[in-house]
Amino acid sequence: MFSYRKQLGILRKIPLWLNIGAATFIFAAMFSVYSYSAEYLGQNTGMSSNVISFLLIIFGIGGMLGNLLAGKLMGLHKVRTALFIQ
Repeated sequence: MFSYRKQLGILRKIPLWLNIGAATFIFAAMFSVYSYSAEYLGQNTGMSSNVISFLLIIFGIGGMLGNLLAGKLMGLHKVRTALFIQ
C-alpha cells in the first residue's frame, strides 16, 4: 500500500501541471466562445434569447459527445486518432 507522501509526490511532476494548465485554458476558451457567441447572435442577428440558449445547449452537447467519442477512439487507436484530430 502506498503512503500519502508517495501519492502526493505526483504534485512535483511537471506534466501534471502542464495538463492542469491546458485543461484550464481549454475551459476558459469554451466559456469565451459561449459568451462571445451569445452576445454576437443577440446583437448582430437579432435572435431571441430562447433561440440563443437552445443553440448554445446544442453546441455544448456536441462538444460533450465529441469528447466522449474522441476518448473512446483514443482508447482503441491512439496514434490514428491523434493524427486524425489534428
